[in-house]
Amino acid sequence: MSVTTSDLIRGFGAGDVPPYEPHNVSSTVLTNQILVAGGECLLYGFTVYNNKNAAQFIQVFDLSAIPGSGAVPDVVFTVATVANLGVNWFPARVMRKGCVLVNSSTAATFTQGSADCWFDVQVY
Repeated sequence: MSVTTSDLIRGFGAGDVPPYEPHNVSSTVLTNQILVAGGECLLYGFTVYNNKNAAQFIQVFDLSAIPGSGAVPDVVFTVATVANLGVNWFPARVMRKGCVLVNSSTAATFTQGSADCWFDVQVY
């Protein structure tokens, strides 16, 4: 059975069983970016661990590839010094082009940070 994003956004009625289940996309090393999905998807949430001795910004992009310097994010969060950040969307956030998370030293535009974050993202 093929399920479209429109089906997922519409939701399901009483007795319907959703034909999907989110899965995790995770870092395997400390990094400054993660390409979660290269196409349309639903973002349910993510956790990020900041190993840096300073707070930094976590930016979410609705893109199919890692953005270039100066790109404007769709959403920005701050993660404190040597801390964890958890973010959830319910219902899920619709990402039309794809899903990329990065750390940045600036909030309003992407300025690539150092490779000191661990990402775990829940997506469908």
